Amino acid sequence: MAFLLPWALAFLTSRGACTAGGAAGGMRPSGRLLRHAAPPQIQVSGSPESKRAYFRQLFSKSWDAFLTELEEPGGCSVAVLLKPSPGSVGATLRVCALLGVPFLLVLGGLGSAARNKEIRISQLQRRPDWGVALLTPPEEVRLSEALGELKGLGFHTLWLSCSEEANELWEADLRHDRMAFVFGEDGIDQIATEEVHAIAHIPIEEGRGCRLSLPHSASMVFYEHQRQRECSGQELQDIKKSGIMWKGEALEFNELREACADETGFLQLVEERLEVMGTTEASAASKSSGGFHRMLQRWFHGGARIHREGATNAPWDCQVDVLLRWDGSMLNLSTLHEAVQAVQRQHPMLRARPPLDDSTDLKLGCRDSGFSTTVAATWSLLCEEIAVPRRLRELVAKAMFFCWPRTAILEDAAAFNIPVLSQSLQSGSKCNADEVYRVMNDSGWAWWDATSALNMCLVNMQTDEQVVQFLYCSITHKYADGGAIAAFVHSLQEAYQALARGEVPSRSEHPILAVQQQRLRRYLSGAAGQEGAVDVYLFDIVNDTYYHKWGHSVGVQFTHGVCDTLRMAGQRMACSEEIAWLSCIIAAMFRMLPDKLLRIMVVHNGRLGDAEGAVACTSNYVMLSIPCLDASATPLADIASRVKYAITHGKFRRPTTCEQAHARINIGGMIGKDGDFTQVFKSSRCRSSAWSRAPYVIQLRMDNEGGIWCVKDFKCHEFVDPTTFWTAAVCIGREIAEGAYTNPVEPLA
Repeated sequence: MAFLLPWALAFLTSRGACTAGGAAGGMRPSGRLLRHAAPPQIQVSGSPESKRAYFRQLFSKSWDAFLTELEEPGGCSVAVLLKPSPGSVGATLRVCALLGVPFLLVLGGLGSAARNKEIRISQLQRRPDWGVALLTPPEEVRLSEALGELKGLGFHTLWLSCSEEANELWEADLRHDRMAFVFGEDGIDQIATEEVHAIAHIPIEEGRGCRLSLPHSASMVFYEHQRQRECSGQELQDIKKSGIMWKGEALEFNELREACADETGFLQLVEERLEVMGTTEASAASKSSGGFHRMLQRWFHGGARIHREGATNAPWDCQVDVLLRWDGSMLNLSTLHEAVQAVQRQHPMLRARPPLDDSTDLKLGCRDSGFSTTVAATWSLLCEEIAVPRRLRELVAKAMFFCWPRTAILEDAAAFNIPVLSQSLQSGSKCNADEVYRVMNDSGWAWWDATSALNMCLVNMQTDEQVVQFLYCSITHKYADGGAIAAFVHSLQEAYQALARGEVPSRSEHPILAVQQQRLRRYLSGAAGQEGAVDVYLFDIVNDTYYHKWGHSVGVQFTHGVCDTLRMAGQRMACSEEIAWLSCIIAAMFRMLPDKLLRIMVVHNGRLGDAEGAVACTSNYVMLSIPCLDASATPLADIASRVKYAITHGKFRRPTTCEQAHARINIGGMIGKDGDFTQVFKSSRCRSSAWSRAPYVIQLRMDNEGGIWCVKDFKCHEFVDPTTFWTAAVCIGREIAEGAYTNPVEPLA
């Protein structure tokens, strides 16, 4: 991993970090902006003067030649700069080339030397095929005269003003075939104003006391022009009638501009964002779905928001689901639909959509070591090992955050339909979860919406005596965990009961988006994890640092007697069954290992503070450090008390990058009964015994399935016998259940 550190630091602190973010998250316009992947290099021989003359001839055009060329019919756009500041002409010229504006007209005097300098600043010498021209009319040509000429040639003129009294840019009609965009405040007179068809301004935050730079303003205007040209007339009318303005992506440009160190970095970002997909697969996807760009347009027209978080590395189609039996009077389908809409309003992650322009799955580690997570984890490791200056940490963290894969959160969820399946059972047949899943499988899952974060299905099972109703709920595992499905069921039950009583359920939005982004920012800043806090933990590079050996992989299912014993142990310890199991497992490890201190990575549900009750993926691994100086003489109940104390008193922290642990444990609970909803389980089978890689001494995942605990995935090192280990854990639980637990206030080593 050492070779990655200088590479990651150099990458993130350069303008390339912003370019990478643009390539990951940008919208893509139509094919007319396509650039050559390898532009031809220009070789110019002779004196420096001949070289400058060559490029001046290539990128400059006389005023008369320009007017003559415009006499030919056809669409065209021109940017007009009035007395621009030095350096801004070259940057704007490059923006024109990138965003399809072929002419840049500069009024106010631009000498030969200044023109050559601006062409160098534009960095277009290596892009002779981009077809953009710099126009410098004679000094006697006034603005009113130039605008009059353009108006006579059929140009619709827009003046970008700084006055807040003008309409916002998003309200202007920029769909004309010929558009002239005028930039500059100084020197514009009443006569010139009369030649302008429309005046607009770009709104900025109040009290900033400054303006956007000229190239930045030009990029936003040209981009809005491209967007409106691609949007159909009816779509634009619908948007304006609804009062919804296109601001989302422009604000995204503004955010990314702040992350760039200089204007050149921002221009490269724009170039990458607007590079057209050239692959056959992308073209086919664009044709079949109406285009990624059009899809994102529809989302943002509806007020979609950009969200970033350290999502799980599970793919979008991996699900966290639950099957519920309804024990009350028959469910009212219309009331249930209304309750679901209320819950979607409360929990924004239920309105998430897969980000079509981001390749988020790849960048968050699915099927490979993701680029974003690898860079972030490497940066965190660097900050842990050396003292990085605070200013540099802030700069790198900001760049990584704006380059992080994005998710679209819709403002209003699409119309949600819960399909209803029915099945009549034969006399004597059992109405259980297995039968319900068989009915859903027979339906072919045709009702499933792969683009929705939430899917539901109502199954009516007709028995000899009554109709038993089952509700299947599923949320994408990318943005949800086991605790999220429990929070969803609780919110759904509350909303349904409120509607049944004739009350209006709460529609206030949960603050989970701010919580998740704050956790991601804290991780990217390189700061150490706070004790008692659950942060983002990206471990995709960690697995490759461990020394893997072969070990046992088995499945375990406990009897009712064992589960009752551990349930009683939890009551003795005044804690949940999950903590009781964890305490007994760690105590058993102390009996089998010679170490004086065990480091245990355990999944915490993360619903602390403002994250309480969130339908989101808040859980993550935390590190427990459990001391025991003399494991052979220390009572097992005392070791168990230390585990319980560490969990209940927040004595845990985020694992450091590449920190190794003795065990990685994920113990999940169950919903049980929530109001009239009761969780039911289908029959489960233990996995067969096999050999597997063993990066930890113990690695397990276990769940409570209706009172019976089942270990879905258990891996142990080759020197650990699974039967001996679980026998020791259960015996410790029995000792505690029989009264050996003393519950000390603050256990010490």
